[in-house]
Amino acid sequence: MNATTSRAITIGFVIACLTAPASAAIQDEMALVKQRVVTLLRGGEPAAGDPAGDSRYVRSVRVADARRDQFMDDEPMRIVWDDPDDREAPERINHFAGRLRTLAEGYRTPTSRLHGSDAVRERIFAGLEHLLEHFNPDTSRPGNWHPWLISIPSNVGAIALLMEDELPADLRQALETSLTHELQEMVLDGANAASEARNHMYLALLQGDAERLNRAAEHAIDAVTYSTAVGVREDYSYLYHGHIPYAGVYGAGFAHRAAQFMYLFDGTRWAASPAQRELIANLLLEHSRWFVMGPHLDLHVAGRTYARQRSTGSLASAMVLMSRVATSRQAEMGPAASAVLREGASVSTELAAIADELEATEPNPPRGFRFWYASELGAYRSDDYHVGWRQFSTRIQDYEHLEFFRVGGEGGWNLAYGFTNILRDGEEWYADNALHPGIDMNYLPGTTSRVDAHPEADPWTPEASGIGHSLNYGTAALSGGAGWREGGVSGFVLQPVHGNFTAHKSLHFFPGGFWALGSAITVDDAASHNGQPVNTTVLQWVVGDSDAALQLSGNRRVEPGQDTTVLEDVRWAWIDNIACIFAEPTRIHARYVDGVVRLWLDHGVNPRDEAYAYAVLPNASLAEAREFADQATVAPTAHQPHVHTVHDPRRGAESMMFFAAGRSQDVEVDRPTAVYRRRHGDEIALAVQNPMHDGSVIELTMDPPAEIVHADDGIAFGAADDTGRQRFTIDTTLGRIYRLGGGELGRQIGPVPREDLAAFHTFDVQVDSNATQTILTAHIPLEAVEAGYELTLHGFKGHMLHRFDETDIMDRPSENLVRYRWDRALNEAHEPTHSSNQRAGDFRLILRAPMKAARAYFTVPAFNDEGEVQPDAELPVDADNPRRD
Repeated sequence: MNATTSRAITIGFVIACLTAPASAAIQDEMALVKQRVVTLLRGGEPAAGDPAGDSRYVRSVRVADARRDQFMDDEPMRIVWDDPDDREAPERINHFAGRLRTLAEGYRTPTSRLHGSDAVRERIFAGLEHLLEHFNPDTSRPGNWHPWLISIPSNVGAIALLMEDELPADLRQALETSLTHELQEMVLDGANAASEARNHMYLALLQGDAERLNRAAEHAIDAVTYSTAVGVREDYSYLYHGHIPYAGVYGAGFAHRAAQFMYLFDGTRWAASPAQRELIANLLLEHSRWFVMGPHLDLHVAGRTYARQRSTGSLASAMVLMSRVATSRQAEMGPAASAVLREGASVSTELAAIADELEATEPNPPRGFRFWYASELGAYRSDDYHVGWRQFSTRIQDYEHLEFFRVGGEGGWNLAYGFTNILRDGEEWYADNALHPGIDMNYLPGTTSRVDAHPEADPWTPEASGIGHSLNYGTAALSGGAGWREGGVSGFVLQPVHGNFTAHKSLHFFPGGFWALGSAITVDDAASHNGQPVNTTVLQWVVGDSDAALQLSGNRRVEPGQDTTVLEDVRWAWIDNIACIFAEPTRIHARYVDGVVRLWLDHGVNPRDEAYAYAVLPNASLAEAREFADQATVAPTAHQPHVHTVHDPRRGAESMMFFAAGRSQDVEVDRPTAVYRRRHGDEIALAVQNPMHDGSVIELTMDPPAEIVHADDGIAFGAADDTGRQRFTIDTTLGRIYRLGGGELGRQIGPVPREDLAAFHTFDVQVDSNATQTILTAHIPLEAVEAGYELTLHGFKGHMLHRFDETDIMDRPSENLVRYRWDRALNEAHEPTHSSNQRAGDFRLILRAPMKAARAYFTVPAFNDEGEVQPDAELPVDADNPRRD
């Protein structure tokens, strides 16, 4: 089979059929899609009757009308664009288009006060004429590509569809000309691909272009695949802009856009496949909703926009839409959406009516422990609080700083270093939509860091990348976690990018809180640091009651406004129903200024085998804090450099993090392993994970359960040793979590939900380049060869440069080895209009097979006119590339 997926072959046949005049059936289906699009744009269909006048739908129309009234009261806005190279001009144009769209939505919404208003119609037409002075085929395209390709066409296309029946012929023609000029090839991927496809869909429906609509549907749904890199991973977590958790923002946008297409195309020839619909349902139910608390997102999944308060609206909207799309999990989606809506999520007017129906459904929020091994990310949810945390490894990047976007990502250096983000209503970290001014990124709770040892981000200039020193990969491979229901463990070896030390860190969760253990905190080279101490932050909390004091054991208090204080022999500290309990009397530092209380441990400038152990109860009374400190019901039983164990005798639970081969209690392992076990007599539930992700076989020995009723694939049973303990071997793949169960507990467990992408991690490419040509030797997984696949080439910013086909193939040395020729000098036709003419630097080769994708990176050097390599040339660098220097 050639390098084209079987799905693409089918789509190609459909496209060929659609190039003929649209049949009556196609026209009917396009009309159905168009009706759904316009219905959403104008605010949906309200439920019959609302005597109280206080439904989401009524409130949203009321709020939107107030904004529209203000627009109408203002003098007509004018776009000022004097300098053709003004990089800020596209944002002003888009802002103008957005106001016109808001007016158009009101004009077409039957329940709006502006519905059918002559004055509004004339304002829209006049505004469109002015807009087209600055958005037409002859205007320049300065600044970032996103407004030109995504934002402006989205607003213009929506206006055109809303006002289509009344647009003067010349104005409609001008709109179509401008959109057609801008929307040519579809070249983006991920969340951007869905947004790009939406704009093409608007234009296709406006022009009755079935062929364009087919391409838009294919492109939008094409990104709905599981991936080894950017996108939805095999454990349903979502990474973007490299290997950074992004379930909010890009992940939410991806889910929302995909859900929109699935809803709009449902029941038509453009409908997504059942597997694609399942992917979005799995992303939302198994990952995204775990990071919703109140009306906001955990900042761990907000990417570079963590410093701004992030709404849950896009995720809620995706869940609302998917509650109307057929999947095997549709019955779960409504209650899950209801929980998010009841916690305060807002949705746009277009979905308010459906949200009104769902909110009456009994809610089903997530509860307990989860760890996503593909993104080194965890969450623990109870009825009262949420804890999210991130870990750092060779597989994960730290943070993303792009000053050009003015989103404040320059302070994110500690976000991946074990930050335990405690939320009770989602508001804790923010004030006036921005990170609370009292927050200090040097003291994120749960992190171990050297004070002020962080990168200085480069300011953005037209000549610089704007990335600064972020997007670093970790340098230690060990990171992982395992758990079941209400308990679990996770841990990692922290080797920070800046600070020069190493630490073994673990978290152990139980109902009511967690233990944080650290060991082997050691500086390797005392001369290569900034002279500041290495600290572990226990708590940083924005206190709700500005008069509340921090209370500590020994009848001590730290009052608001009190600067750094050193306290000896502290057993517990409590404020605002958060309790911190230390395993033994501990020397701590406390500071309480600007409404933020901060507790930390000082390990010194040159620590050697330092350690810590403390518990956090995120929602406990003062009496409960004292009681736990006096007689902890859950406590550490092993706290050595290479093994951390916490025991919960009431639940028969033990959480163990082995940083090397070792033994704790009756459990012995031959290599680093995360182990969580619950045991009651002959009943057992066991979860095991390989935190090295190296595919090695784990040998685990423990007291044998009387009966095994469940064992995941990969677990084998060995004979008992001399002491009567039984050996189990776990043949691990990637970082997957393996479960074994015995007795009644065992009957309650099953495998962790996931897809299987193991084969796609073998995708790789070697290259050989000269001045005009690159030969790529692609190692294709046999699974992709058998299913059919497609290869596309993308530049360092992700824009597609070339789609490989049979004409590019030189030979096939073996069944899964294919050599392609890329003629770089002859590739002009494949260049997107908004991308640079990239011929050297970093590139991404993306493999797509049905429902699965992988990527490989390579670099092409710069050549001079004589065909000689220029070793000192500055090349475009792909910050997503784990192989980059």
